[in-house]
Parts: sequence; structure tokens; C-alpha cells
Amino acid sequence: MVQGVTDPFNSKDFPFPSKVSLRPVLKTWQTNAGVHPLLAGFAQDVLALEHEQPELFEASESTAYLRSEQARPLVEMVLASVMSCSEDRRNLAAVMRPYYYDFVYTTAAFKDLLLDRDGKLKGRPIMESDRFYSSRELHAYISIARRYFGLDLDFEKHPIIVTEDTHTGVQRYYQFYFDCQYLEINRRQGQDRKLKSKEIEKLQQNILDMAVWRQIIRPEEYELNGVIIVRAVDITQREVVSNLYKTLTNGTSLISLQGMRLLNESVRDLLGRSDIKVRLLGKQGDKMFLIRPDCHGAAGCLVSNSHHFAYSELAGSVYVEAKRQTADFYSVSDVAALNPENPLHRLLQEDGIGSLLLLPLYDDKRPVGVLQLDFPDRGVDHSDIALKMGDMARIATLGLKQSQHLLEENVRTVIQQKTSIVHKSVEWRFQQAALNAILSGDGNAMEPVVFNEVYPLFSQTDIKDSSVFRNEAIESDIRLQFSLAQKVLGSAHAQKAMPILDEINFRIERFLQNLEEGLRSGDEMTMNTFFRMELEPAFEQLAMLGEEVQQAVQAYYSQLDPQYRMVHKQRHAYEQSVLRINDSVARFLDQEQQHAQHIFPHYFEKTCTDGVEMMIYAGASMVEDGNFDLLYLRNLRLWQLRVTCEVARLCDALKSSLSVPLETTHLILVQNTPLTVRFSEIERDFIVEGAYNIRYEIMKKRIDKALVNDGTERLTQPGKIAIVYSHSEEAREYRRYIEFLQYQGYLLEPVEDLALEALQGLQGLRALRVSVDLRSPGLPQAVNDLLQQDAKLITA
Repeated sequence: MVQGVTDPFNSKDFPFPSKVSLRPVLKTWQTNAGVHPLLAGFAQDVLALEHEQPELFEASESTAYLRSEQARPLVEMVLASVMSCSEDRRNLAAVMRPYYYDFVYTTAAFKDLLLDRDGKLKGRPIMESDRFYSSRELHAYISIARRYFGLDLDFEKHPIIVTEDTHTGVQRYYQFYFDCQYLEINRRQGQDRKLKSKEIEKLQQNILDMAVWRQIIRPEEYELNGVIIVRAVDITQREVVSNLYKTLTNGTSLISLQGMRLLNESVRDLLGRSDIKVRLLGKQGDKMFLIRPDCHGAAGCLVSNSHHFAYSELAGSVYVEAKRQTADFYSVSDVAALNPENPLHRLLQEDGIGSLLLLPLYDDKRPVGVLQLDFPDRGVDHSDIALKMGDMARIATLGLKQSQHLLEENVRTVIQQKTSIVHKSVEWRFQQAALNAILSGDGNAMEPVVFNEVYPLFSQTDIKDSSVFRNEAIESDIRLQFSLAQKVLGSAHAQKAMPILDEINFRIERFLQNLEEGLRSGDEMTMNTFFRMELEPAFEQLAMLGEEVQQAVQAYYSQLDPQYRMVHKQRHAYEQSVLRINDSVARFLDQEQQHAQHIFPHYFEKTCTDGVEMMIYAGASMVEDGNFDLLYLRNLRLWQLRVTCEVARLCDALKSSLSVPLETTHLILVQNTPLTVRFSEIERDFIVEGAYNIRYEIMKKRIDKALVNDGTERLTQPGKIAIVYSHSEEAREYRRYIEFLQYQGYLLEPVEDLALEALQGLQGLRALRVSVDLRSPGLPQAVNDLLQQDAKLITA
């Protein structure tokens, strides 16, 4: 047991008079002498020292005598009731002058870890000097407030110091706790008083302000006598983790020179070993990133600060084995014993690693990477160390996530330069291509996104005679607008006959006669120009002829749509009817798609014009794991046919509530031969590649106009589904689906098998045509739900 001397931690003036004295400890022996018979003899020997060695118990500002070799055995004897000899090598404790790191006595453990050769407290405070010194002053004030004023403030600042372990060279953190049971606080001058409520409130609101404390509790009125027992607690794990976390959350990236250096230092401090090296292995998509410890690239950048390789290269390595483990870690006791044929094992062996510890990192069960600890010693199992690494692993996960998020942002930026929206089913492939572009150093040169051997599923819901209904709506609106214009001209002519009015009316009659023959291309624009450039400017002048003319002009303008500046009633009714059909069908398909994706992930897009087209691509190349079977294709085809039946029922149910009772037709195009599709950056969409494959695109565009029965009838008819095919095996497959859906009440008998009239570039096509049971009692719940939603929208 070694006595200490005054150290630099006491360089700040302490406002309270403070004297060291063992007399308060002597009182403990007086109590023990009467209570503990076994200690009675020893207690009497200690109590005798008060008369034999009175200087031992005198109060003094100096600890020199108590630290002297002469007094040392006597001090140990007095302090035997305070400091247990059995814990001398384990207990971090010392006895000091009140609030001065001026030690009278220390345990061997305290001396070994916390004192330098001169017996002074070593290390440094982890807080600023003023805050460190004020912490002991605050402790004194709180002790006085508790003893003299009954004020129990639940607040204490325990000093923390950091030292360097003399054996390992790593840093250790210790927090000091003051035991003041042997501290006497004596009032030197002034009268006893009570604190006013305002003073108490002021202290509570300014508990860290030493000036406020000095104003209310004046230090010169008190004297501190006795000793304080200081106990040090190793808080290295808490502080190391906290400091690393604060650094990372304050803007320093873990994937940087400073971040990796701090991570290595923190792990070494935590484990008390300076020979450990820390590595990080990050995962992004199908790529792995081994973080370099030097990290000379841009801060936070996984790409520039790592060696990167394909995830498949991990096969057969300890990293895969670590992932398979149910435990939170995987220990390799001898790296030299690993299979050197694996390139990653060979890399570890070339680096001279003796043993290692792998801690897989997860974010909500999603693999993020691996925290790797390298050790020089071989044949050692480091499983016990893993138990201390839980918090560090969580921080490493956070650091990797931050860098992965930055890389994901860069990947998104590259993708957004090429396309605005990517379907979720193929998002992985775009991310893969963008990541490869970033790794190559040219984010602008993204590799072509191509999917080979994919099966197309096309279906179409078209509005029957949409162009006829549209033209009729336009003609009706134009006739009404001409009629209103003629009323203006007639009223004006009655007020003031002018030949020009007759000429304008003549031209209107010519327009109306032309409309009898049907609307031709360019007619709508010509008539709109006539209204805006000739008629309406003249109306302003004609309105001055009298009130009757003015009312006619007002009646004309009141019928014009403010957005289009023309009569738009019938067109609006038609457009709203089309919009309701398209919106209802599109929403229904989106809803059903959520279920279809569970059958098998596939690319899906829909296009709305005068109806809705649905395009699906499915195949092994469109899923990340490459797992595909024709069973999934048949499942999707049956789903598509059933959904088309439900769309037909939905459209039929909508018809009665439409402003224009439009009818719809339904078509499915079948192709057993897979295609190759490529994403076009120009069109920002997938296009079919190959001369034979382009035939499929031609079919999609032309088959809705196909004729059957010697050209006397359109293939597509309301209430029916036409299934166009090229080969007999396609027809056989769909006949099975039709028979099944007839059994379920979706379709009716009979099934027509029709030959299509030759189209430009297309010959030999056939189609199955079957009627949908529109009168079946009860619609599918999904259709009913959508109709109810649609009704609420109309009411609103």
C-alpha cells in the first residue's frame, strides 16, 4: 500500500477550507468496540493511539505526516475499518484530503492503475478543466445543503478521468465516487439560518452555476475536516461506446481515415489489447466491400475506401459459415488452417493473421456486413471477447448503414438520370447496373439493362367505337355553339341589317352542312379558329346594338367552357365516362397486382388511352435469384384470364352510371416463345429486341382491329374475351383455363375458335372467343369494393 502526493488535478483553487483528519474514522472504532466483540481488542489498540500518537488525529492542511514512513503502519491500522486488506489487489479505492486528490492511502490496485511513479494521479479529465474542478466544488455545496438545510438535490457530477494502461498501452476510463461518511462539515462563523424558498428555487434552476452557490452558501462560513473515500469504477466500455457513437452522429463517417482509426482505438481500449486490428466488410446489393484501414477516399464512400468483389466470391469462406451460424459471432482459432484455395482465406493468411473473430451485422434482420477482429496469436478461441462487442457491433452497423445510404443515394441518382420510375420487380437489376457504373468510375455509362428469355402476357380493355362516340360528342358541341352564334347574328340583324351578318351566317350554314357528312381531320381546328378569330371579336361590337343582342352574346359565352373557351358539354361527358372506366379498371388491376406478385415476381405496366392495356413480363432473368418454372407462367396466365373476366364485369356494372353508356371489349394475346426485352434510355421504357420478337409488338398494335367471319365482324365484341394465339398448344392450354373458369361461373358456353383475317405483316393468327357471364349472381368482392369506392367518389 502506497501513499500518494499532491497531483496536478488540484491546480484550481478550492473555495472551502479543507483539512485532513483521521478523527472521524476513530469514531467508527469507538462504535465497533462496543458492538463487535471480535474486534474489541483491535479497536482498543486503535483508540489508544489517540493518546499515544495525538498528531495522527490532528486536523491539518498538509498530508505530509500521514504519508510519512513513520506514520504509514499507524494509518493503515486506523483505516482497517474502512479499507479491507482482502480487496487490496482488486478494490480501486483511496483515502484523500476532502476534495483534494491528495492521497493519504491507496489500495495496490488503485496505485497500479491510477498513480504514476511519483504517486500522483495520472491521466487527464475527459471534461474541460473548469468543469472537472467545479464538479468537486459542486459536490461540497450539495453536501452542505443536505446537512445544514435539509435540501436533497438529486444531482451529482462524478469526475471521470482517462489513463493509459502501463501494461497494454490502451486507454482506460474511470469514474470517481466520493464517500463522505468520514467528512465533518463545521460552521465557522455566522448564525444558523434557513434557506428562503426563492434561494432554493434559484439553486435548483442554476445547479451548475458556482457563482450562484457561492452567493447563497458562502464557503468561508464552513470548514471541511476529515477524509473522503474515493472509489474508482472502470467505465471503459460505456465511455468508449459513447464517444464513438457521439463522433459518428456528429458528422464523422465510420468509413473514413478518422473513423476507422477511431474504431480501431475504441475496440483496443474496450478489450484492453493493443495488438488487435479491426476490419469492416460491407454489403450492397450483390457486391461486398472490404473496408481498407487507411481509407484515403472520400469520407463515407464505400467505393473509394474499399476492395470490392462479388458476393458470390464469398462461397466456401468463413464469412458464409459465419452467416449460417445462429450465434452472434463466429470464431476462427487458426487462420492458417483455413483452405488456402479460397481467395479470401488466402488474403487473410497473407496478412499474417493468427486468429479472428467475425460478428455478422444486421439491421432489422437484414444483413449489413461483418465486423472482423484480427489477432496475431494462433490457436485461441475468442468467443469470450464477443460478449463484450455487442454495443460496438451496433455502432459498426450504424456506420455501415450511413455509408450504404450514401451509396444508395448515388445509385438512385444514376438510375434517375436514365428513367423516372422503375417497377419494383426489376429495381434490383437497375441498382445492379448503376452500382457497376459507379464502381467503374463512370456513373453516366450505365450498362444496358436487358432481360433474356422472358414470357410476355398482354391484355387489353378497349372502349368500343370510341372514335365514333368522340366525334359525335364534338359534332354535338359544335352544333350547339353555332346555334348560339346564329342567335346573336339574328338579334343583331333585327336591330341593324348588315350584309356582313348574312355572309357570316352563310358560312355557318356551310360548316353545318359539312358536319352532316361527318367530322374530318382538321375540321375541329378550323371551326375553333373561326369562332375565336372572326365570330367572337365581332360579338363585342354587335353587343352595343341593344339589350337583346347583348343578352344573346351573354347566352353564347355562358355556354363556353372557361378552360377550352368553347362548348364542351358532350365532350366533357364522353371524357368523364372514359376517365371513369380507365380509372376503375386501372385501380382494380393495381389492387389485383399486389396478389399476383406473390404468385411470382414479374414486371408489370399499364397504359391508359381509350381503355387500358396491361403488359407483363416474367422469366428467370427478371428475378435476382434466377429461380423460375413454367408452373409460375401458367399460374399468371390463369390469373390474367380470371382478372380479365372481372374487368369485363366491372365495366358492365359501371355502364348504367356513365354519362355516355360506353361499352368495352377485352382481348388477350398469347405467345409461348420467350422474348428479349431491353430498357431504352431514349423511350424510357422496355422495348422488344430481335426481328422475330418485333412481330409480337406488331401484333399488340394491330390485333384489336382484326376481323373474323370473312371480314364481316370485329374479333373483339362487348361482353366477350378474345384470346389470340399462333400455335395449337397455346389454344389447348387456354381451353383448360376456360373450362375451369366456366365451372367457377366466370365464363359461358360455347367457345368459338376463329380464324383472323390477314393483317399487314401478320398471317395465320387464330382466336378463342368466349362470353363472360355478366349476369352471374354476385360480383367478386374485389369488384364490389371498387364499385362502392367509385360511387363514393361520384357522390363527393
